[in-house]
Amino acid sequence: MMPVVRTPMEGGGGGGGGPHGPTGGSISLGHLIDFIVQRTYHELTVLSELLPRKNDMERKIEIVQFASRTRQLCIRLLALVKWAGSVSKVDKSAGIMAFLDKQSMLFIDTADKLSQMARQELVAARLPTFHIPAAVEVLTTGSYSRLPLCIRERIVPAKAITPVEKATTLQRLDQIIEHRLVTADLPPQMLQLKIGGGRVRITVEHEFQVSLTLMGDGPTVPWTLLEIEILVEDKETGEGKSLVHPLQVHYLHQLVSSYLADSARPLHDIYTILHSFCQSLQLEVLHSQVVQLCRDRLGDNVRVHDYQPGRLLSVAYWREVTGREARSEPAYRVSLQADPADAGRPLLVTHWPPLQDSRSAEQAERAVRSDRLSLERLLVHTIHLRSRAVLADMREQLARLVQLPAEQLTLAGSPAVLSVPLLQPCLKGEHLLVAVDVHRGTLSAHVPLYETPVCEEVTAALNGDRSQLRALLTRLRFWVTLRRAEKTLQHLPASAHEALPLSYREGHPLGRLPAHQIYVRLHRFPRRVLVVVCQERPGSPNSMTYSFYMVTVKPCSIEDGSEDANERHLPKKYLKVLTFVELDTFLCLHGPGTVLEAGVAETPRQRAPSAPGSPSRAAGSPAFFITELAQVVALCDEQIPCAALCSELSRQRVPHGGAAVDPSGQSRYIRLIDLPTVADVEPVAMEQLRRALLSATITQQEDKQGSRWAVEYVFHGAPARSQQRREQASRRLVHFWYPQPAVEAVSEVVDRLLADWRQMAELYALLLAYQQFVADDRQRGLSQLTEISSFTYRTLTLAYGPDRGSTVKVEYSSDEKRFRLSFGINARSSSATNPHAMLRGQLEDLLNAERSLAQLMVALDSTYSPLVSLDKLSATPRLGVRSDRPLEPVPNFILLPQTAWHVRLVYRKTYCLSIHLHSDELVSVRDGAFCVSDRSRPLDELTPLRNLSAFLAKYAADPSFSGVGGEDDTPPSPTSLELDPPSAVPAPAARPSGSPAAHARFAHPMTPGSLSQPHTPASPLQPSPAPAAPVVSSSPAPSSTPLHAPSPGFLPAPSPSHVGHSPAAAGAMSPFTAQPLMSPAVAGSPAVSKAPATRLRPAAAPVMLSHESFDQLCTRAPVPPAALRAAPDVMQVSPLERHLGCVYLRAHLRKTLESPSTPSIVRLQPTEQGVIMFKTTCLQCRVRLEPEHVQTLHLSVQPNPDSMEQWQPEEMQVLERYFETKVAVPPYRHNTLKTFITMLNRQAKVLRDFIRILQLEEITSDPNNPKASAMNWSVEWCTTSHPAALPALIPVGLVSLIIVGNKVLFFLQLTRRLAAPTGSEPARIVLPVVYDMADNMTQCADKKDYQPNQVAQQVNQLMRRSSELAAQAGECSLFRAVHDVVHSFALPTEQPQAVAPPLGSDGGAPGGQMMMQQRQYQQQRPMGGMMPSMMGAGQPGPRDRMQ
Repeated sequence: MMPVVRTPMEGGGGGGGGPHGPTGGSISLGHLIDFIVQRTYHELTVLSELLPRKNDMERKIEIVQFASRTRQLCIRLLALVKWAGSVSKVDKSAGIMAFLDKQSMLFIDTADKLSQMARQELVAARLPTFHIPAAVEVLTTGSYSRLPLCIRERIVPAKAITPVEKATTLQRLDQIIEHRLVTADLPPQMLQLKIGGGRVRITVEHEFQVSLTLMGDGPTVPWTLLEIEILVEDKETGEGKSLVHPLQVHYLHQLVSSYLADSARPLHDIYTILHSFCQSLQLEVLHSQVVQLCRDRLGDNVRVHDYQPGRLLSVAYWREVTGREARSEPAYRVSLQADPADAGRPLLVTHWPPLQDSRSAEQAERAVRSDRLSLERLLVHTIHLRSRAVLADMREQLARLVQLPAEQLTLAGSPAVLSVPLLQPCLKGEHLLVAVDVHRGTLSAHVPLYETPVCEEVTAALNGDRSQLRALLTRLRFWVTLRRAEKTLQHLPASAHEALPLSYREGHPLGRLPAHQIYVRLHRFPRRVLVVVCQERPGSPNSMTYSFYMVTVKPCSIEDGSEDANERHLPKKYLKVLTFVELDTFLCLHGPGTVLEAGVAETPRQRAPSAPGSPSRAAGSPAFFITELAQVVALCDEQIPCAALCSELSRQRVPHGGAAVDPSGQSRYIRLIDLPTVADVEPVAMEQLRRALLSATITQQEDKQGSRWAVEYVFHGAPARSQQRREQASRRLVHFWYPQPAVEAVSEVVDRLLADWRQMAELYALLLAYQQFVADDRQRGLSQLTEISSFTYRTLTLAYGPDRGSTVKVEYSSDEKRFRLSFGINARSSSATNPHAMLRGQLEDLLNAERSLAQLMVALDSTYSPLVSLDKLSATPRLGVRSDRPLEPVPNFILLPQTAWHVRLVYRKTYCLSIHLHSDELVSVRDGAFCVSDRSRPLDELTPLRNLSAFLAKYAADPSFSGVGGEDDTPPSPTSLELDPPSAVPAPAARPSGSPAAHARFAHPMTPGSLSQPHTPASPLQPSPAPAAPVVSSSPAPSSTPLHAPSPGFLPAPSPSHVGHSPAAAGAMSPFTAQPLMSPAVAGSPAVSKAPATRLRPAAAPVMLSHESFDQLCTRAPVPPAALRAAPDVMQVSPLERHLGCVYLRAHLRKTLESPSTPSIVRLQPTEQGVIMFKTTCLQCRVRLEPEHVQTLHLSVQPNPDSMEQWQPEEMQVLERYFETKVAVPPYRHNTLKTFITMLNRQAKVLRDFIRILQLEEITSDPNNPKASAMNWSVEWCTTSHPAALPALIPVGLVSLIIVGNKVLFFLQLTRRLAAPTGSEPARIVLPVVYDMADNMTQCADKKDYQPNQVAQQVNQLMRRSSELAAQAGECSLFRAVHDVVHSFALPTEQPQAVAPPLGSDGGAPGGQMMMQQRQYQQQRPMGGMMPSMMGAGQPGPRDRMQ
């Protein structure tokens, strides 16, 4: 607050603002400084103006004096400012003194006032004596009778007469007035009287009303005028206000009163004066209405011709008739004036020219005499009467032009309208309406239904030269006919035009047609134009006759026909006439199926020609519908496509019977006499198909999408016995539908028809060959494998597989000129999909190469079982497979079809199995990572599989096969893979010459793919969803091979064990021979010697498996109990996936041990083959593949020799169990293994605490363990970085155990053990824990600019306190902090738990029932770091959440 400065002269008695406010004479310090500055500036300004006029000495003196004055002023201001620093105390004292002074002054003023009243005012104050009698009289009687006479006579009014006396007096006065009126001379207009209340009211309607009375009963007493009321009103422009000013009424009152005193006929004088005034007022009102009408709406159409106030008002209208010049005499006007013969009459209305009908004049006059005074109504009535008179004359003229009686031209309406029918019959909207413009008086013509420019010319002729009306009416009829044609064709595929840019030579017949023509463009046929010639019927111009012409055109330019190349690119906006044909109207309208009135028999009277002017159209059709035009257009629409199709069939040499009309008359059809022979089809099959074909018919049909061609083939009998009962009828119908294209593209329909005929012929020949093969099969083996489900001449469906539940649909694609396959299932199938859908492309290649349905069905039956087994493998992409990009999904299994008998199975884009399917219920499997030509050299893109032969030996078809030697970790040196020549191999037992093998129906060619690159890019194997339809298809594969072709890798190097000697091969019978059907690799070659000629790469050598063994290999199954430590549901995958996963982890284990990031780990030389040994800081580890089943990895851990006493056997067992239950289990992640190896490579004290945490996890995960009851939370080690961990320190899915300097970061998940409500899940917390090995401090990880939530803060406080206690005890704080959190931590919404019990020797904590957090706590208090439960019963743990 700005301090306040007081002057020294300020006294205590000054008028202050209050006890605490500033007193009078004070000034603000800021204002004081402002004044000083302004004063100094003013003095400087004055000096600057005066000093130039003085000499040097005077200027110096003035400057010194100014400096001295300013310095003194600034010194005083400085002193004042310093003093103002303590002014608050002075201000308080001054306020107290001012308050006391004010109180003292109030006491003094009070004493002075009291003294003055006692000495001066109260001495003279006396009360008079009270007037008791007057008070008593007022209170008792309510009146005062003692009022002095001088006051009573001047102020108190006289006493009024009584009501009875008043009524008697008024009644007597009414009698006197009535007598005076009877004896007086009254004007006839003033006979509307009303006597009452001592006065008489005389009313003249719409003019005035007066009230008169008499002041006595003498005969000479004059009338007294009481009031005047003017009844003239203006309801249009007056806005409800009075038209007469009160001063005017007062003047009239004085004027009439002056006449009443001396006049001999006073009542006549009253009427004359007031009547004249009212008529003048009426004329003034009408004049004002005219002026307002001209200003607001009518403009110059109405004009005041003459106005004489009080006498005459003349208004001119229809000025267009005589011109708009102001001086011209108007031809039409109406005048209002006072009647010169009788001044007492109302206003007189006169018309010029006079109205011929007197009744019409009286109707116009009533518009003014009515209670609503309106000149507009008078004009409306007058113009209406004038219009009817003008239109009545016009009706007679038009009746002669249209040759109709005048009665048929109606004149009615207001405003009046003359209706002239143009055609017969004619809609109301098509009549020519002639009306008079009420503003201008001119005639106007229009047709309500259309906007036509001809009406403008008709209007001009009506108002000018009427000799052109006949020609204009003819044009108007044609124009309406054109509009009728447009409406007739609006639902037909055609449009009507008045003109088209047709180009034809001079003298063409089209140029000699009558002038009135309608051009109809057919939408479906752009090069066809229907010309309709309209002519008036002689003697009846209101009726039209029609002639039809068909014109063929083509687009052309204005310079069409020029040889100049530049002219060819001109826009083709013209239509060149090519052909011109006149249509016979009678034949078009009376041909087959063209009856106009369906269902009505024609009588001789109906067939007789109609009378002139009568309507010639179908009954029930509207007047605007031109039946003949619609019939001809529909006929053209049907006939043109049929004619074009017949021409195209003839051009392509397809015999036909021409177009004919269906007996019902609803459509047209073309019957095909014969169909051409298909070149690639066997003549015998072609001849049988022609004999089976009874008829082929092409029919034109209409549907919602438009016109189409329907082709119907009728066949005799069924070529094959199928499961469909309706296909066994003696008469089979096959239908094809083709959209109807433009006439120019009709060849597409014939081409498509011939392509479909080829499709049926190819499929029919394929079926006949298959039936012939089945008939020749003596053992009926093929008929037992498959059955024909359906044959529709377009598709062939066969069922095969177990219970014939799988189907294959064969159809021929004319566009691709090859057979197409579609695979599906039926109701008898036990599977949700057809396994052959993934080999569709290879099977199509097989069928198109051999063109044998029997070979296809043999291939389908032989490969069905192994493909079903392969379909059981999971192809779901997995997360966390790649260590560098854990969030990138990698497919688990990818199936790459190579041929119909060969597929490649890729595991995680790393390993590849080459699988060959054989017809003897055997499957050969080898490592697909090796090249076919050199099996000792693996391909660059894939990794060789280790222990594959040992694993496959468990499922080998030959019991004697047990793998080839041992598999070391280093690949063998390249050796020759060629076998001994056939001459060196012992020949098999001789077969008789007539054996089926010697006369095999199918050759065994070499596989073309054996010399090509065996490795193809991997493509994801799509999972097989449950189909909604019985047909399941897949994308085709690029490779193809004939039936029974050996695989690329199997033929040069067969299996060490002879396929033909296996029990499975011995029992396999060919479906079409009685001898055993052996593998394609062996059937045509001598037996292979068991003695190996060279040392092959074991995994590259194929292993033969039976279908049952291969199915076991691919089916989900539990691990044998002897090798199982993990949960059964975790290991519930196929044996093949378990083996490949173990090989995958072993390979990554080698990479991890050899990685530069783990220099302290030393890899040891194993003493056994297939074992990986390494040494960490304090442990020696041994990882081996379980030898019996080769499906699980096992870890053996023992301390280093120098630290044997520091470790207990139980601790080593915890690590082994954790590896087998949480690391080497599906989904086999690399980062999980790397986290575990990093854990093993820690110092002894840290590793021991890690082991105790893992032991704590085992305790809390076992619900039957009694030690778990004392824990509030279940703990679980996160093997990879968790997505719910806050703050987000590292990307999700990476290694969860990170060492940075002396700090260790790992993740733990805590799950509340309190029983949760039904339907809810327990609360979970993911803790990023950091252990500082230098400070022995364990706490939650933090991040810069991250604000931890309440849960993280409490956990962090608890860990810090535990770390301090552990430091005091001289032990590692890692396990102690986790132990206290698991036992003691409670959520903020819970009651505090007891302190954790002391640690036991086994790392557990005794006592206490563990509780689980209810989900309502999460709902009440959302907390960061809380992870909603993602696991239920039977669901994977946190290590599987990356899948």
